[in-house]
Amino acid sequence: MLTDNILSVRYEILIAVSVTLLAGIILSYFKSSRRNFPPGPWGLPIVGYTPFLSKHIHLQFIDLAKKYGDVFSFIRNGNPLVNRTFWTINTGHGNRAGTPLERTALLIFAGFSLRLGSEMVIVLNDTESIREALSKQEFLGRPPHSSLSQFGEKKAFLMNDIHMWKEHRRFLINSLKDLGFGKTKLEEKIEDEIHGFQSVLESFKGKPMDLAAPLNPIISNNLSNFIFGKRYDFDDPERKTLDENLEQTSEIIAQNDIQIFFPWIKHIPFLPKWLCIEKYFKLYKESEGIFRKQVEEHKETLDRKNVRDFIDSYLVEMEYRQKKDEKTSLSEEALIGLMLGISGAGIEPVRTSIIWILYTMAGFLDVQEKVQKEILEVLGPDRNPKYQDQISMPFSHAVMLEVMRWQTIAPLNLLKYTLADTNVAGYDIPAGTIVMSNFWAVHNDPRYWKEPEKFKPERFLTPDGKSVVKPPHYMPFSIGKRVCPGKTMAYMEVFVCYVSILQKFDVRFPEGYKPTFEGTYTNTYKPPSTKIRFIPKNC
Repeated sequence: MLTDNILSVRYEILIAVSVTLLAGIILSYFKSSRRNFPPGPWGLPIVGYTPFLSKHIHLQFIDLAKKYGDVFSFIRNGNPLVNRTFWTINTGHGNRAGTPLERTALLIFAGFSLRLGSEMVIVLNDTESIREALSKQEFLGRPPHSSLSQFGEKKAFLMNDIHMWKEHRRFLINSLKDLGFGKTKLEEKIEDEIHGFQSVLESFKGKPMDLAAPLNPIISNNLSNFIFGKRYDFDDPERKTLDENLEQTSEIIAQNDIQIFFPWIKHIPFLPKWLCIEKYFKLYKESEGIFRKQVEEHKETLDRKNVRDFIDSYLVEMEYRQKKDEKTSLSEEALIGLMLGISGAGIEPVRTSIIWILYTMAGFLDVQEKVQKEILEVLGPDRNPKYQDQISMPFSHAVMLEVMRWQTIAPLNLLKYTLADTNVAGYDIPAGTIVMSNFWAVHNDPRYWKEPEKFKPERFLTPDGKSVVKPPHYMPFSIGKRVCPGKTMAYMEVFVCYVSILQKFDVRFPEGYKPTFEGTYTNTYKPPSTKIRFIPKNC
C-alpha cells in the first residue's frame, strides 16, 4: 500500500513537471510567432493584473494607455493555445479535468502568461480603434463566463448567439417604432409620469430632497407602459420589488464581473456566497417570476388584432415565425430574458443621466438660466415639451449631450468577445479575447475635445448657436453594430424630463453645500449623494 502511494505521488509530480515543461516549450514557440499582439503590463501568477486595478478603472486605463498605447492588452507573451490548454485541464472543459497537481502546475505557469485573471483582455482607448472594432462582425460576441450564463436562459443581448441577437434586435427596434416613436402614445404616457413627479417635487416646497427615490417609479413605469401596457402605483409592491431587485443586482454584478475573468471561481466552496452570487440568483429568480406571470396573463387575454404592448407584439410575432421558420430564436424563455435585459438597460442609465443633469444645473446656475430662457421662448410656462422640440431648443439639447460626455454614465462598454481571429489598429487579436472599450477616455481626450475637463455645452453647437452637432468622438450609448437599440427612447426620456422640471422649478443645492463633480463608479458612474432643492417658479 505504501509503495502504491509513493508511486502515485511520483506519477503526479512527473505529470506536473512534464506539463509545465511542455507549456514552456509552447510558450517559447508562440513568443516568436505572436509578436503582433498589443503590448501591456505584467501581472502576478494566477490572478494576473487584477489586484492592481482600482475602483476608477476607466481612469487607470487612461494612464496605462499613456505607457502602452491606445490599444493595450493584459496578456504579454501569452498565447491562445496555452490559454485553451489551461482551461481544458483546469476546468474539465475537455475529456478530463486533470489531477490536482496538474491543475496547480498550470495555474502557476498560466499566471505569468494570462494577464487579467484567467482571460485574454484588450482595452481600446481611442475613437479610431473603437469604431474599427465595433463595426466588425468578429467583435460582436459576449464573454461566455458571466454570472448571467449560469442561469441557462437565453438572453439576446447578453449571450453569444449572434443569430438570436440579430433577430431580437431587429424585432425590438421595430417594436419601439410601432409602439412608441411611430406614434405619440408612449411619449404621452411619459408626460403623465412626469406630471406625477412634478407633484412630488412641489410637495417638498423647496426643501432639500433625495431625488433618486421618487425618480425610480417614473423611469420604471415608462418601461412598464412599453412592456406590460400598464403603469404601477407609486406604492405597488410588485413595482417596488422589481425596482429594488434591479438596484441590488446592479450593485452585485457590475460589467467587470469577476466571474468573467475567473470562470472557475464558482467551483470554489463558499466563495459564491461571499461574492453575493447566491443572493443575485435569488433576486433574479424573483424578478423573473414577475415577468413570467405577466407573459401568462397576456397569453390569456391576447387579441392578435389589437396589440397592446411589447409582450403582445412579441407573442404574435413568435407565433408567426415559429410556423414559418423552424430556426427562429423567438420563444417564451427568450421573451422573459429580453424583458429582463430591457429593464436592466433601460432604467439605471436614464435615471443616473437625469440626476447628473439636475445636479449639474444646480452647480452651474448661469447655464440653468440660459436653459430656462430658451424654455420660455419656445414652450412658454405651460406647454409640455416634446422630444421633437430639441430641434428648436439647441442649447437645452447641447446641455444634455455635454453632461452625458462630461460625466459619461457608462465609462466602459458592456464587454465584447471576439468570435474569430481578427485585427484592430494593426494588431492581431485571437478568437476568445475579451474587448473593453473605454468611452470615458474618448470623451475626455484633449486630442478630440478642447479642455475636456470643463463643462461647456457650446462645444455641441454650431458657431451661430442655432444647431447641434455630434462629433464622431461622442459615444455615450456605444457605437457600431451593438449600439444600444433603446438609445432614442433614453434620449427622449432624459430630454423631456429635465426640460419639464426646469420649466416649473429652479434647481438649487442646500445652503452651504459645495458641489463636487467626482462620481462613484459601480455599474454606472453615479453623482455624489446629496439632496437638492426644487423651488417652484410660481413662488
